[in-house]
Amino acid sequence: MRKLNDAVHERDEWKCVNCGQYVDNSEKIHHEPCGVHKSDEITKAVTLCRCCHYIRHHTGDAAKVREKCVNYLRALYGDLGAKKE
Repeated sequence: MRKLNDAVHERDEWKCVNCGQYVDNSEKIHHEPCGVHKSDEITKAVTLCRCCHYIRHHTGDAAKVREKCVNYLRALYGDLGAKKE
């Protein structure tokens, strides 16, 4: 998991894909989709700062952050980005 975490942070240039804030690689990556469809693949993971990660999981603005994550991954990986299995 550490290897994936480091690879995602490097790919995302150590920036939150939602707000652009610097994110140290000690911060865990976010899996998109999360929940039962979560998997440890670079095509399904993004860097989120602590604040945006909280918003994605616990607020009414979760859908907005989700949309940014999905669009970001699909821009990089096409249909494989954030794909539910």
